[in-house]
Amino acid sequence: MSGLGLRQGLEHLVAVGYGLSYDAIVSSFPPYRELLDEVAGYAERSVGRRRDPRSAHVLDVASGIGTLAFRLAREGYTIVGLDGVEYLVEIAREKRRARNVANVAFHRIDIGGDEVPWREAFDFAVSLHTLYWHPRPAQVLAATRRALRPGGHALFLNYSRPARVLPTFKTILASEGWGPALGALRWLLPTALFEGCRNYTPHYTEADALYQLLADAGFEILEARRTFLADISCLAWVRRT
Repeated sequence: MSGLGLRQGLEHLVAVGYGLSYDAIVSSFPPYRELLDEVAGYAERSVGRRRDPRSAHVLDVASGIGTLAFRLAREGYTIVGLDGVEYLVEIAREKRRARNVANVAFHRIDIGGDEVPWREAFDFAVSLHTLYWHPRPAQVLAATRRALRPGGHALFLNYSRPARVLPTFKTILASEGWGPALGALRWLLPTALFEGCRNYTPHYTEADALYQLLADAGFEILEARRTFLADISCLAWVRRT
């Protein structure tokens, strides 16, 4: 096997293992649960309170194994999750069947590369840390905008820097103490392993760079701030102009 083939095989195996263990990692990681609740709050602000929440259509960009999609499904919305990796989609579908969740569906579509069959169909879209790893972030933004109805809202979160274990641990230790810092290792260590085995060029964005990307893509920024682990992520709540 060539060096490239070996690396790709290792990357695939690590990704499979990370995908299978992801629920166990985030379910016991309070900052991530809080982040999912935060996203759900922006979803409610975007679609409003409805007599029938199923009338609100939500798009989960790069949905992976469905962690965020299932959290949003608890609010009653009609959720569509898209991901370009078949085995992640299959895991998400199996979880949907096991949990008997009727208001979420998963499709193998790379929103930055494949044709997305929905146009102006969604009230709200969320991209949770997709832009930094996707090879075509501008196409992800353009396709997400096309999928939103005019005036529809979206939430984009993107890492501003790598989740380096020691610097992040020290930052949390200094601001929050030993308990949260040690607890953060449950997410930091497997994430660092996964990122180290991936073959990609990361697109980390500081706040101003992210906001410029979104403005160029045709989004009006309504609210922007930092969030998640030691403020590692930039958040932007936007509306399709």
